[in-house]
Amino acid sequence: YNYGSEGVTVTATNADNTSLINSDDNDGIYIKNYNGGAVAVTVDNVSGDDRGIGIENDAAGTSVSVTVNGTVSGTNEKGIEVENLGSAGVTVLATNATNTAQVTGYDYGVDVRNYNGGAVDVTADNATGTTDAGIYVYNDLAGSTVSVTSAGTTTGGFYGIRARNEGTGGVTVTSSNPDGTAQATGGRYGIIVSNISGGAINVTANNTTGTDYYGIYAYNDPAGTDITINSTVDALGGYHGI
Repeated sequence: YNYGSEGVTVTATNADNTSLINSDDNDGIYIKNYNGGAVAVTVDNVSGDDRGIGIENDAAGTSVSVTVNGTVSGTNEKGIEVENLGSAGVTVLATNATNTAQVTGYDYGVDVRNYNGGAVDVTADNATGTTDAGIYVYNDLAGSTVSVTSAGTTTGGFYGIRARNEGTGGVTVTSSNPDGTAQATGGRYGIIVSNISGGAINVTANNTTGTDYYGIYAYNDPAGTDITINSTVDALGGYHGI
């Protein structure tokens, strides 16, 4: 818990990316920042009985950044959860050179909610949310752009990737790799994108599956501009592919 004015930095990593933080009772890492500054977390591997990593940044704060080189897991809740009331957005990077980084949670793999300004940028090689979403991103009206990138597999009980932007800069979702093997799979939607306050939607995906509804679903409000979808392999849905 930080009541100081200059933020929080946590670093737990080594040259072999084998460093581990673990909790058998609660969150692997929990940070609450109250009075200003940024939150920056860099780790190799984290596991928690509840969340792997949980971060709350109050309105006096600025940005939140999370970098993961290996595996993060939350047994009963989320792999990574970020709630940012600060003014400068959120960046989550769960990736490595071999695209084997993994974020796993019971309900969400990655859950990011940004309320008071800035962009949201999430890159996760592989993410699983057993009951809800592999990757979920929400950006409020004060925000700008949303970008979600996965080069591996994103899987969720409802959504593989779900991105909702009420900010002014549009949404870009990329679920692809050079081999064409990236996969976004959900019980309802493989990828679902909603853009409310301006800008374009751009989706590039190798393989998407929405068992009940859509492989890829995109909604752009009248304030937005265009929608571009590039599906390079298969888009499969119980109702519509796209």
